[in-house]
Amino acid sequence: MGFRLFRKEKKRRSISIDELKEMSEREIKEHEERIDEFVNQRATDVREAVSELLLEVESLDIEFLHPRLRSVARNFVSATKQQWLIRATNNSDLFQEVKQKSEKLAVFIAKNYRLLFMVKPPELEGVNNAIKKIFAIVNEYDALKNDKKYVSWKEIRRITEEIENKRDSILECRKRLKELGDSKAEPADEFDETELQNLRTLAEEIKREVEKTESELLRHLAIIRKPLRIYAHMIAEKVQLNTYREFENEKIRKMAEKTSEEIIKGSIRIKESQRLDVLRSLELIFTGEILDLIREIDSLKKKLMEVESKIKTLESIKKSYSPERLRQELEREKSNLEKKLEVTEAEIKEKRERLLLILRDLLGEVTIKD
Repeated sequence: MGFRLFRKEKKRRSISIDELKEMSEREIKEHEERIDEFVNQRATDVREAVSELLLEVESLDIEFLHPRLRSVARNFVSATKQQWLIRATNNSDLFQEVKQKSEKLAVFIAKNYRLLFMVKPPELEGVNNAIKKIFAIVNEYDALKNDKKYVSWKEIRRITEEIENKRDSILECRKRLKELGDSKAEPADEFDETELQNLRTLAEEIKREVEKTESELLRHLAIIRKPLRIYAHMIAEKVQLNTYREFENEKIRKMAEKTSEEIIKGSIRIKESQRLDVLRSLELIFTGEILDLIREIDSLKKKLMEVESKIKTLESIKKSYSPERLRQELEREKSNLEKKLEVTEAEIKEKRERLLLILRDLLGEVTIKD
């Protein structure tokens, strides 16, 4: 008797770009909650391990070491006591600080104290064990931060946002192509200056608004630059504060919050006459409110580019003022838009393919809905 085996074909899951973005944001949020939970649970362990390291370093009996190791050991003790003073006030900052110090310590051991740690004198056993405890916790933290799925979902979110932006660009191109298709390449009896003058006036108004908003951002940058650099020096960090675009950096926003706290505590001193302005500017940065000003500038500049593009088109028409020249200008613009459409659609296709590769590792066989 023969038997027939029937295999049910697995139906592929179909997901839209919008669904993918929502899914990625949800997965990222859940994983970051797990990171926060780990950080809060292990914060005490980290502080105890660091305290143990400092205690072991402080009690290291250098005189019992081989004469060739004593000088290196003294340098190690001095540097470690200085570098491992923890300044973080919350658990999240604590792990970031300890992670950075661990990375520096590993480099210093390999570069400056290799002889001391290669010999492995018994006097150094306690220091070694304390370092291993710190590194073990940091490695767990790194494993969470670099979790493959977490990194993949962050990549998915980035790609879906890029696809959304490119879709918006395609819509703008198609809208303009329709406008060109509806227009007639025939001038009126006389060139009408009204639209051109209105556009020039609008361009000047936008430029003034951009200058006004940029001046405000530069004022905030000038106000907070010195206290923020003082705080950066306090925590042995380097910061770049050359342009207001630095306010988009999450690290700068976090440092702004810490700088504000240090000013309030009195650890960072500033002139009393500047205190309120400095604190207000720092608050705008760490709350993210200042990003609204940056987005406003981006929007104004985009609008200005569109207006200036229309001005150039009209000026070209005015200069030649012939049906043939007008037709050529419109055809050229149409051709450029069609090329842009083609390139953008190809980029979206490439990004969708990249998404599918990442998704197959996460979800198995899936398709992306248009």
